[in-house]
Amino acid sequence: MFLRKLDDGRELRGYSFADSEVKVLSDNEIELVGSTETVDRDGDIVVPSGIDLKNFKRNPVILAGHNYRDPAIGKGVATKREGKLVFKVIFPPEGDNPMADIYRKLYKGGFMRAGSIGFIPTEWSDTKDKKGAFIRTYSKSELLEFSLVTVPSNPDAVVQNSKGLEEAKEKGVINDVEKSQVENYMKIAASRKEEESDVRHTKEEANANPAANSPGAEKPEKKPAEKEKKDEKEYMTREDVEKLIDARLNEITKKIEKAMNPHYSKELLELPGPVKRSSGGPTKDQLAVAVTQAIKSAL
Repeated sequence: MFLRKLDDGRELRGYSFADSEVKVLSDNEIELVGSTETVDRDGDIVVPSGIDLKNFKRNPVILAGHNYRDPAIGKGVATKREGKLVFKVIFPPEGDNPMADIYRKLYKGGFMRAGSIGFIPTEWSDTKDKKGAFIRTYSKSELLEFSLVTVPSNPDAVVQNSKGLEEAKEKGVINDVEKSQVENYMKIAASRKEEESDVRHTKEEANANPAANSPGAEKPEKKPAEKEKKDEKEYMTREDVEKLIDARLNEITKKIEKAMNPHYSKELLELPGPVKRSSGGPTKDQLAVAVTQAIKSAL
């Protein structure tokens, strides 16, 4: 599954464990054991013996759903054991990270059991299965992070998705707010899968008709795609909220600077109530009124 483009142009991809098994080691530690080399829903295979753990050992982060914007929810220890990749997940002390507390409860209670690696491909080969479906095998790769996920790409992974979250809520393991937080991570993962699906379809079309992509070939006219109607409520991402706040703050700052300009009188003269302007600029009371109005109008 495509995750993101790195600054150097390389792809960061995700791949979920098959036959995932969770062991509770202590109050703050769990162990996930899984074997890859199984075709996931995106048509990918990752060979465990070819995974380089060096970069991960330098920065052994455990993330929630491959979310790179938020702090890590734990640290990990990765090892190879009998052809399988094994991760020990160490959560921070309870109360230090609210999201880590949620995942600790869900995994220790057996409501979630899936893990996914974030890796950089270094060597791969492309084939097709008996049905003609595109398969890419990553024989060598670099491990960057390990994520606890709700809905993995691998169909063989043992997973408790939204049903598991609902069960956890009913049993009092998590509350409504915590359930919503995890579901938002699920929405982010789903959007990434849609993006990856578009890229894969483009590759398959190019492989099926290489002549159409040769220099000088006539390109078919693209029709605008209809916007898909969605009944479900759209949620703002953290990045959208930050952009909105920044825009409002910039607007407020500009209006305040404008009101404080001693050569500017129009906005002050339009303020309610009697306004008297001194030769040296607006008075302290006039500025207070102007600033208040600027903030109200920006909000």
